[in-house]
Amino acid sequence: MERFKDMNEEKFEKIWSRGYFILDTCALDYISRCEFQYAKHIMDILLFCKERILIPQHVVKEMQPYFDMKKIQKNVNVIFLELEKDLNRIYTDNITENIKRNKVISRVSKKINLLQRYAFGVYASMLDNLKKDYAKQEEVVFPSFSKCLELANKEIDAISKSEIINSFLQMIMEKRLPEFSEQEKTLLFKDEQERISKQLPPGVGDSGKKNNSNGDIIIWNEIKKCIKDKWNVQYLFITNDEKKNSNWFG
Repeated sequence: MERFKDMNEEKFEKIWSRGYFILDTCALDYISRCEFQYAKHIMDILLFCKERILIPQHVVKEMQPYFDMKKIQKNVNVIFLELEKDLNRIYTDNITENIKRNKVISRVSKKINLLQRYAFGVYASMLDNLKKDYAKQEEVVFPSFSKCLELANKEIDAISKSEIINSFLQMIMEKRLPEFSEQEKTLLFKDEQERISKQLPPGVGDSGKKNNSNGDIIIWNEIKKCIKDKWNVQYLFITNDEKKNSNWFG
């Protein structure tokens, strides 16, 4: 299986024109969380090749609770309200002003990274500018981000956004990889144990999880089963997995 960093324009063109796209759980989750207009662009791209999109059975299993709970993702204004609560808590802590300022900068920086990750670029830029202003002042209290909240409150409401995206996700998940036979499940279990004992990816990054620690290994084996002996067919596995210990590739 080829890493995306080894991809070139010619290889991608072959996949885009007649190959298949296998989506990971975190790729679908990203669509549900990111800025709505950006999500619409992603959905439009995937709709263009929806007949060639494949979803592993285990991804369907991981996504099912999302639909069962009728989960509604947070609007961007919630991110700022959460930050406001965090900062107010810091202001009242019994610590020195210097430590308070460092904590404030740390919390704000994390929110900026979160906004950037999910394509809320305008808000990330606004918050970053406030952070720069904060660095110039001596007060502990962070500048007001009321303008950020004012803009955020004009966004499409979370329920409408979730309904649109949930409908898309359920539609795109209709074409699934074949299930494992009982014999294959036995072999899969042996593979899981061997990989865990030898600390081989994928699955190493999830070894400490209490639930679904073998999810990546199952998905990996589903993909291997799908592409086995199909050398004339191009596949691209799309994930948003960012585990530090190179979870998918050695």
